[in-house]
Amino acid sequence: MKRLQRFFIWLPCVLLLAGCASAGGSGGASSIDGFQRDLGRLLVPTLAEARMKVWAKHNWHLRREQSETQNLYWESEWRAFNAPEGSAVTGPSEARGRIIIRGRRVAGELDGGAQFRVTMYGEYEVRGGTIDQWRPSSPSEDVERVFNTVAGDLSLEVRTGIRR
Repeated sequence: MKRLQRFFIWLPCVLLLAGCASAGGSGGASSIDGFQRDLGRLLVPTLAEARMKVWAKHNWHLRREQSETQNLYWESEWRAFNAPEGSAVTGPSEARGRIIIRGRRVAGELDGGAQFRVTMYGEYEVRGGTIDQWRPSSPSEDVERVFNTVAGDLSLEVRTGIRR
């Protein structure tokens, strides 16, 4: 009986610690919130065609492409944005952003293709003021709007590409 009581006393503590451990450690990721949009489960050819059309429309240029059997990675060139409002001496004087599309294989298709779970990320950095190196920052509303537009156009183009 005493063992059972000890078990019920320690069980909530163990569950709480397990929950903290699984939510902790972000693998060195920045604490700055960036843009992230889940694009769903997609086929690579449909997504590749949509990416080319949408990035050309919005003047984003491909910098790096990496396709493996399990992973997909597309990275754009950095694009200059207006620096956020602030003091000319202490605030940032330059800003830039880029788009990254990552996919992870989740299922194979009968025709040999594969479905990938795809996420689009928008990275934003600033520099100037007291620190002259590029550093991550939360995107401004204007930058967030640009990332949202690209993500929305990608989703729309993928949906219309599937219907063709």
